[in-house]
Amino acid sequence: MIRILIKNWWLLALRAAFALLFAVLAFSLRSTADSFLIGEFAMANLVVIFGLLAFVAGLCTMAAAVWDSEPDKWWLLFLDGLGICAAGVLAIMAKSMTLTALIHIIVGWAIVMGFLEVAIALKVRRHIPDEWLLLLAGLASIGFGLGFILAWSGEMRAAFTWLGAYAAFSASCMAGLALRLRSLRTSIHHLGKTEDPG
Repeated sequence: MIRILIKNWWLLALRAAFALLFAVLAFSLRSTADSFLIGEFAMANLVVIFGLLAFVAGLCTMAAAVWDSEPDKWWLLFLDGLGICAAGVLAIMAKSMTLTALIHIIVGWAIVMGFLEVAIALKVRRHIPDEWLLLLAGLASIGFGLGFILAWSGEMRAAFTWLGAYAAFSASCMAGLALRLRSLRTSIHHLGKTEDPG
């Protein structure tokens, strides 16, 4: 698992860039959320952007998981990418999706991805000291999903704020981990020898 992540460090960097772009979009559309006509246009854009970004990020993750990977060491990363890709396809294909429906997709996706990221972090914890970044991102995803379900009152501006804050935090964690993995490229062979099976 650790060799897959190191060799594909750019994947996490790409996902961080996508998450940051989504965060900027969500924050920029906050002021239009309460306007009926502009709000509908903003909502349509948010759905399309989320769908496209999630779809591309999911495809890249699945490709990285299976490309030049040893058997039985790629399935967690593949599931992570599959979940992201599925959320993107669902958002793009659904017609006349409301903000509430999009939020339900993102919340469900965040909780599932959070558990997968925690599992991945626990698998690589012996090899890199910064796996806490991935663990933190996973816990934040779970916390965001559960917290949003409990706290959201249905107000649109608050929804954009929640989505933007979550995406920005996730982008920060992923970017930090990507840079750390990139710095470990020279020791990838040594890490591969000490990696646990599975």
